[in-house]
Amino acid sequence: MNFRFLRCARKPEASCAARLSELHTGQHGRILEIRGGWHLRQSLNQVGIHIDDVFSVERGAHLGGPILIQINSAQIALGHGMGQKIIVCLDENR
Repeated sequence: MNFRFLRCARKPEASCAARLSELHTGQHGRILEIRGGWHLRQSLNQVGIHIDDVFSVERGAHLGGPILIQINSAQIALGHGMGQKIIVCLDENR
């Protein structure tokens, strides 16, 4: 199975795509894409962050600090650099 094809097949829609680091506290969304190398994707998978997971932002950091998200019944803190490489789609229904 060609995983590169699967990754390219999930193009973010321009209307809902945003970086995780740009979200505010209390917003909900779904992870669309992880724009990083193998090591970043592996590190995120090990802590339970996968493509198509639904999350909520517990504490956003717009000035470069860590971002706290609730995903799969766990709270995970991510650095601002990691948050910039995670492309999400906002869920406006919540």
